[in-house]
Amino acid sequence: MKKLMMLSLSMLITLPAFAKGISSSEANNKALEVLISSAGSIKLEGDVRDSETLSGILSRALISAGKGGAVIKNDCVFISRDGIYECHLDIQHQIDGVSVGETVIAYETFADINDVPEKMLIQRVYVSRGH
Repeated sequence: MKKLMMLSLSMLITLPAFAKGISSSEANNKALEVLISSAGSIKLEGDVRDSETLSGILSRALISAGKGGAVIKNDCVFISRDGIYECHLDIQHQIDGVSVGETVIAYETFADINDVPEKMLIQRVYVSRGH
C-alpha cells in the first residue's frame, strides 16, 4: 500500500512537468502569429530598401503563396535556459514550381511560463535574400 501511495504521489509531482510546453509545430505557428501581429512596429535590418516594411514583405509573401508563387516555412528553436525562441521565416519565391529567389527573416520571441511564444524579444528582424 505504501509503495502504491508513493508511486501515485510521484506521478502527481512529475505529471505537470510533462504537461509543460507545446509541440514544435505549435510553437512555429504561434511565433509566426507573434511576428505578424507585431509587424507594424518592427524595424528591418539587412538586405532591405529604405521604404520597405515587414508588413509589406509578409503581405506580398502571403498573396504569392495563395497563388502558388511562394512556399513559406517557419522554423523556431527553443533556447530553454533563456525562454527564447530563435526563428527563421523562409520564403521561397517560385515560378512554375522552380525556386527563383529566397527571403529569410530572422527573429526572436520570448516565451511565457508554458514555453509558448508570446511577444517579440526585440522589435527588430534581420532580412537576408538570395537567388
